[in-house]
Amino acid sequence: MTEKQKKLLVENPAEFLKSCWYHNQWIKLKLEEIRHYRDIAESITAEIKEVTTFGLTPSCKVENCVVEIVSIQEMLQERVKELRSDLDAVQEAINLLEDETQILLMDARYVRHMNWEEIAILISCSYRWTLRLHGQALKKISEKAMLIHV
Repeated sequence: MTEKQKKLLVENPAEFLKSCWYHNQWIKLKLEEIRHYRDIAESITAEIKEVTTFGLTPSCKVENCVVEIVSIQEMLQERVKELRSDLDAVQEAINLLEDETQILLMDARYVRHMNWEEIAILISCSYRWTLRLHGQALKKISEKAMLIHV
């Protein structure tokens, strides 16, 4: 975990833990964009040539779509690396907790991105108690991170 991440974890643990959610949302948008370009490419009726060239300025719509898809895929690969790194940091933060129920709750919320109702069922608690446990867990993570950060 970087010093910047540790500082954010101490100051705003919820925001730190949400970092994976932001990555996931961005990745979902880019995957949707790839689907869009694939739909465009597949809907175009063009004569398929044996040899296609992918220059700096593609000359047909299919090539334009392929170039966009490849570009998005490269961005996705980089973002997935960042997501893996952030997932490791989030898991490290969650592991600061000692209470198994809180660990399960935080994992369900910030790693598996479950909604509060699903989490309440998972940990066999009421909705309100789930939210209270979440608040307690955030406070404990912040306190323990402060001790590590100092």
